[in-house]
Amino acid sequence: MTSTPIKFFQRLSTQISLLVGFVGVAMFLSLAAFTISEQAEENRHVVEQEVRTTAQMMQATFDRVVRYERTDLLDEILRQLKQQPNVLAAFIYDRNGDIVFAPEPTWIDAPLYQALRLSPETWQTLNNNTQITLHHVKDQGRLIVYVPLSVSSDYPEFRPYSLMLAFQQGHTWWTVAQSRVTTLAIQFLIVMVLVVLLHRYLNYRITKRLGRMQAGVQAMGEEQQHISIDVRGRDDIAVLARQVEAIAAERHAHWSKLKNLETAVDQSNECIIITNAKGEIEYVNKAFEWITGYQRSELIGNNPRILKSGLTAQSVYRDLWQVLNQGKTWRGELLNRRKDGQVYTVYSIITPVYNDQGECTHYIAVEDDITERKADEQRLHFMAYYETLTGLPNRQHMTQIIEQGLASLEPSELGYLLLVDIDRLQQINDARGHEFGNRLVQCFAKRLKQWSDNRSVQLAHLGADLFAILFPAQNVERDSLKEQLYQTCDALLAVTRKPIELEDDVLTMSASIGAVIYPQKEGNAEQLLRRAETALHKAKRYGGNHFAVYRQQYGDEIKRQFEVERMLRQAIQHDQLELYLQSQVNAAGTVVSAEGLIRWHHPQQGMISPGVFIPIAERSDLILAIDHWVLNRAAQILTSDEIAEHHFDALSVNISARHFLRGNLAQTVSELIETYQFNPSQLMIEVTEGVLIEDTEKVIEVMHQLSRLGVRFSIDDFGTGYSSLAYIQKLPVSELKIDQSFVRGIGEKSTHDALVETILSIGEHLGLRLVAEGVETEREAQFLIERCPTIVMQGYLYGYPTPAQEWLSSFKPNCSTTLSK
Repeated sequence: MTSTPIKFFQRLSTQISLLVGFVGVAMFLSLAAFTISEQAEENRHVVEQEVRTTAQMMQATFDRVVRYERTDLLDEILRQLKQQPNVLAAFIYDRNGDIVFAPEPTWIDAPLYQALRLSPETWQTLNNNTQITLHHVKDQGRLIVYVPLSVSSDYPEFRPYSLMLAFQQGHTWWTVAQSRVTTLAIQFLIVMVLVVLLHRYLNYRITKRLGRMQAGVQAMGEEQQHISIDVRGRDDIAVLARQVEAIAAERHAHWSKLKNLETAVDQSNECIIITNAKGEIEYVNKAFEWITGYQRSELIGNNPRILKSGLTAQSVYRDLWQVLNQGKTWRGELLNRRKDGQVYTVYSIITPVYNDQGECTHYIAVEDDITERKADEQRLHFMAYYETLTGLPNRQHMTQIIEQGLASLEPSELGYLLLVDIDRLQQINDARGHEFGNRLVQCFAKRLKQWSDNRSVQLAHLGADLFAILFPAQNVERDSLKEQLYQTCDALLAVTRKPIELEDDVLTMSASIGAVIYPQKEGNAEQLLRRAETALHKAKRYGGNHFAVYRQQYGDEIKRQFEVERMLRQAIQHDQLELYLQSQVNAAGTVVSAEGLIRWHHPQQGMISPGVFIPIAERSDLILAIDHWVLNRAAQILTSDEIAEHHFDALSVNISARHFLRGNLAQTVSELIETYQFNPSQLMIEVTEGVLIEDTEKVIEVMHQLSRLGVRFSIDDFGTGYSSLAYIQKLPVSELKIDQSFVRGIGEKSTHDALVETILSIGEHLGLRLVAEGVETEREAQFLIERCPTIVMQGYLYGYPTPAQEWLSSFKPNCSTTLSK
């Protein structure tokens, strides 16, 4: 800390020196005055004594002169007396005050008070005395002596006479001082010695000690951790020194805290700026420099308006100053501009600082650069409410839009909602890849947007290949709205059928539309969307390029399906499912194998057809649980005594395509083989050609894993799928099952005869086991046996599906005809 130079006369040492000098001079002058005064007083006493002696002598002389009658000598005596040093006048006067004897004849008969220059009052006062009286006339420096002359009564004429003498007081202060030069010199030396000693004492006790305190205070200002002031004693300065040391220690502790705080503030990621009451910047931290691009030297003394971008609303600034002027803290967002011109957003907290007098002295602002956060919020908002693939509102956003529309509906208004789904997009993804499929969805969305831009509708992308179009409500009759809805759907389907050019390819697409009119009874946005989805599913059943308008029976059907799914879950938990077996016989009528068929006997509703609950299970993960139950039951049957004691070729079971794609089918079967120790070659898993087109590579991989375990495979409903022959050579297939739709009516010259003969020929040439389903007549059986002696047949001709335990109890070699009856 730099100390300010002190002027010479303002220095404490100078002032002490002057004070000591003044004290010394005052002491010397006081001593000199006392000495001279004492000497003057002593001289006065001497003079007065001499004057009284002279007066007494004159009284005696006058008495003798009168007694010897020599009064003629009085004038001479007076003249001789006047010639004495310091005698100014000598007169003898009568009772009237007239001079009768004088050194000069000219004063004879003159009034005495005039000769002595006395006032009549003074003369009268002196003249009334009866003794020798001395009167000092200070302003004239004279001593008047009244001497009453006393003579014998024999000389009455001389009795009223008095003598009046005037003396010059010649002993002035200067003459007295001159007479006491030696004494004064000694006094001066003594005073000087005392002054020097006093100066040295005060210099040591005050000046030097205060100098040490000043050095300590300066060291305290230089932020030294510990200071020690070499001032001893118990006086005020020593106590003050200890207090300064304590203050220094406390100040250093505060300074350390402030230093730490300053370091923390300076290293803080938040921008901190301090201005005075005028708005001039006094401090900024490093983060503020880094964020704004300005150097600290460029900012100090400037107004924060240097950062103003002009993009912050004036209402924000009005609110800011209104809050600050109330002495409160303002919080809000500001758009500022960096030195390079870039605009950034800060969340600012500005607080006014007041002194003890209640005056605002500073403003402290803590700012957080939220530019990236705002961008992230916008991105998150976009991600939350918009589909990134198409930039259209997503399902959540569309739900809010629908809710707002429903809330603002007038009682007489009607509107409608369309769900548009791209047909067969999954097949396109499988064939061309998901990137191609995504670009196709983008093109489709662009087409819908171009179509919807000409209409007052809200378009949204609900995900994947599903879009929603909300038509605003209008005051119209329901029949008129339906007609408008049908026309809109027809027009929209026509738009979706237009070819799309993508990657030098032209694709012809189509879509399915599900529509619902709103408002619905007790319906919110989610319910409205679900009803539109129900209608969409209905349209999808027509194979695509169709639309369907929601009807109440559609909802009832969905509710029924939901109820069946709920009951099916309970059925699995409570073991209400049962495996039935249907015999498969050879040409000789011997039971060589069987097919396991699942049945569900509900406690209240009785037998529920697999055609009802299997499709529902396929749409959920329940099918995986059912598959596992079927495999576990099949393993138990294959290890039963009835099967173990007789020749049995295979037990066929149907496994869902989902199990091949999502479940760990190979591991499940392997664990069952290890648990039940059955012959895996007796387990025949039936797969449909539909399984193969889901994900060919994945299905083939799982089939080979199972084949390595010894499990065999059968192609179910062969001939009804697509490209069956293309897959047979790639798959570990052991059996072909001819669909009952081909078997029914053969041998009666039906059109199916040639198809069945072709399938039998293919199977024989490939060395596959052949099974014909749905054999119900002897004619059909005879036809099959004649053309393929190794054929295995299954149908009502040989037996109905029977509970597994009942079937096992009746199972004996060569007893198929018995079972069929």
